[in-house]
Amino acid sequence: MAPAARRRNHSYHPDTLTDYWIDMCRTAGVPRIRLHDARHTCGTLMHLQKVPTAVIAEWLGHTDSAFTMRRYVHSQDDALRAAAKTWNTVVTACDNSPKHDQNGEQHEERKMAG
Repeated sequence: MAPAARRRNHSYHPDTLTDYWIDMCRTAGVPRIRLHDARHTCGTLMHLQKVPTAVIAEWLGHTDSAFTMRRYVHSQDDALRAAAKTWNTVVTACDNSPKHDQNGEQHEERKMAG
């Protein structure tokens, strides 16, 4: 890992950071992962924790929040299932709610003959 004094005083060349990253992956015993892929994971995990989009963009060094959302935040299967469940609840609630006319009077919904 980088010496503490070096970390505080100046920026690293990207290749140096990549070398440190490769060493950390090796030490952790995980397959080599591109450092850039970790940025995508970071953006996605921050989004899942409800960090504001502007903050995620700033953290990743982007000036355009929309770019961050398009390129760095990825849908997760659990989140997609939760969205489907929410949508199903909304649609079911709408389908089962009483129907009212312009005067606020409740009416039975009539099915169209088909």
